[in-house]
Amino acid sequence: MELADYSIADTTRRYFYSSTREDTLNGIETSVDSKDDLEKAIKEGKVYSYSERIIRFYFPNKEQA
Repeated sequence: MELADYSIADTTRRYFYSSTREDTLNGIETSVDSKDDLEKAIKEGKVYSYSERIIRFYFPNKEQA
């Protein structure tokens, strides 16, 4: 099989934030379930930095025997 034999089956997004510079430097993050939750945390002053992670799941185009 080759890379072209696969297609995207699902895509998920996760949002993470760190509350302080020290947390960012030490890799300490809080996970939230949605962009709305991230925006709420930003408005509440809880966020120093944040990241969005996109995960794509690929499956074979045709099941191989």
